Amino acid sequence: VKVLVLSEDEYITEVTHEPLLQWWWVGAAVHLRTNKGRCLEACGTWSSGLEENVETFKASPGCAVLGLRLHNGRCHGIVEGPAPPVDELELKMWAVYWLAEGSANDDVQSRTFVGRESAFTFAQRVGGGQEMAWQ
Repeated sequence: VKVLVLSEDEYITEVTHEPLLQWWWVGAAVHLRTNKGRCLEACGTWSSGLEENVETFKASPGCAVLGLRLHNGRCHGIVEGPAPPVDELELKMWAVYWLAEGSANDDVQSRTFVGRESAFTFAQRVGGGQEMAWQ
């Protein structure tokens, strides 16, 4: 089971769908992207993994994806609605935690960032890059 827990100021902005033309499946693969750049991908064994077999649907500016218009294994569009308000003054901090190779388990180091991109750039420099969500 794959789970994507959205924060209060996070919503789905984009859906990429690969069809599987049989009425009992919703498709071969679906990829969800949030306004914060986080993704969830569900991909079955029938997925080709080829870009030419997928279609991407994006919510209009100021809107969120509320649902998918699916029929016979193909996505025909998205259901949009107003996106939740995002208070720019309440931006979340990003934190990178790492354990240097050969260190004891209690030698966890951390660093905080105000932007997602700078946090991921740093994480890649220290040999990481796997995103985890904490509740």
